[in-house]
Amino acid sequence: MSFVSIQPLDLSLLPDAIRKTLAGDMDRLGCVVSFTGIVKRQRDGNRIRLLRFGLPQDVEKRLRSVAEEAQKRHGAYQVAILHNLDDLEPGSLVMHVVVSAERREQAFDAAREIVERIKDEIHAGAVEFCEAQEK
Repeated sequence: MSFVSIQPLDLSLLPDAIRKTLAGDMDRLGCVVSFTGIVKRQRDGNRIRLLRFGLPQDVEKRLRSVAEEAQKRHGAYQVAILHNLDDLEPGSLVMHVVVSAERREQAFDAAREIVERIKDEIHAGAVEFCEAQEK
């Protein structure tokens, strides 16, 4: 099972995402792994003013597919993906990915796959609006 939500994010939502990954059979549950992505303040000497993802209309469906495929491939129990909306300022939370599994390598591998696929498939059209850094 996976949980996907597209909404304005803040750190207060992380405990709820963790709770969702703890649902179900707890007898063999061994770990919960989480990743939180944040908009950088600068890249290559340029200050980032805004990050625009251009999220596709079917983003929730696509995220759910990514979660379920990684969950199945790595044997994870539960996956929760919380993703922010478009047009984010530096320091804004981009996403929370939370994975529960019996063993840590399952959870870490699933989380890594999910994060990389989101970056490659969902964020492929992302644009950073930058201003040159004064020296």
